[in-house]
Amino acid sequence: GTVGGALAGNEIQKKHDRPVQGQQIIIRTCSGVLVAVTQPVGAPLRVGQRVYVEGNGDAARVVPQ
Repeated sequence: GTVGGALAGNEIQKKHDRPVQGQQIIIRTCSGVLVAVTQPVGAPLRVGQRVYVEGNGDAARVVPQ
């Protein structure tokens, strides 16, 4: 049990230690406030494109509107 748990935990940790390519997106809201979101590379976004911020904190993601 202990050895099996240690091996399983080690494999899970390896998956989370791999770097993930990311992008930082700066959004200007309608009120002029700037919001920065860092997320994994996803759908291509264009400057000036309307977007929606899903979630909050570390779970926030920017998606095309």
